[in-house]
Amino acid sequence: MNISLQFIADKAKVSPSLVSQVLRNKDVRVSAETKRRIIEIAKKYEYTPNRMAASLRTKKTNTIALILPFAYIEFFAKLIYFIQVRALEAGYSVLVCNTFEDADIEKKYIELYRSNMVDGIIIAPLALNINVQQYKNINEMKFPVIFVDRYFPNLSTNYVCTDNVTGAYNGTIGLINKGCKNIFVIYRKEITSTTIYKDRLKGYKRAMKEAGFEESITEISFEINDEGNPLYSGMVDKPEPDGLFIMSSYDLCLLYDTCAKLQYNPKNIRFLAFDNYSIPSKRLKDEQFMQYAKASLTIIDQNVPEMGEKAFDMLLRKIKKQPIENILINAKIIEL
Repeated sequence: MNISLQFIADKAKVSPSLVSQVLRNKDVRVSAETKRRIIEIAKKYEYTPNRMAASLRTKKTNTIALILPFAYIEFFAKLIYFIQVRALEAGYSVLVCNTFEDADIEKKYIELYRSNMVDGIIIAPLALNINVQQYKNINEMKFPVIFVDRYFPNLSTNYVCTDNVTGAYNGTIGLINKGCKNIFVIYRKEITSTTIYKDRLKGYKRAMKEAGFEESITEISFEINDEGNPLYSGMVDKPEPDGLFIMSSYDLCLLYDTCAKLQYNPKNIRFLAFDNYSIPSKRLKDEQFMQYAKASLTIIDQNVPEMGEKAFDMLLRKIKKQPIENILINAKIIEL
């Protein structure tokens, strides 16, 4: 049962407006005994303020939307956590929206800016060529939006992202300094229209060009092919590499399986990937798989705590109409 102001007023034998003022700690002319009685009744019946009514008065919901392409991935799961922690500290709730890499679902969630349900939106957009008009509409309406992890170079919307160019460059240079010359870069074709792909590829290409080595780029799909492995067919006809750079550690297990299928020598290959990863426990007893999992691995570690905290802080400043600047966060190179 939802306890109303009228219910408390009837119990205290006062008006609903007086109850409202007392519970909002307003300065009203009423005896201490009446105040005490109103507060005790509210506590006894566990009165909860009507947030909808409050938002109509203040034009604020103290809720933000967080729109992500695939919350199952460990990177995004961590991002959700650190944004929520920061939001709770500031008295905000977070509505987490998972688009499942679907443009129509993303469009539906973007439209939350019209609903008066949220004060602002943090979003990792699917691609530079998807739902562009919706983003233009948001900009035109001056609704508070912050891009996280990815951004739109041609829109003036603010963002906080990893410095992917420098991260990919430093990671690739690290492999080269360890003697690698034939370094493959591998990515899922679904990210080609994002700044993640463009910036990470830019860093890889710059490092290979400076070293005088040829680029080798392999595209894979989420779809499973006849071989049951979408990466195998892209690598089977290529010479064995001495370095493999995969743009997301989410695909490392697939890469290890592919190397085993191709019978690559794990002692002759160095792996490079963005973000830390977790090996599924069921694979720990797979000796062939673990030969590659124990091979040399360099992680380009994005600072997810800082990214999440900065994203919320930027959005809060934007909600308050305070000036903000875009942020690029340095990635850390970790040798495992």
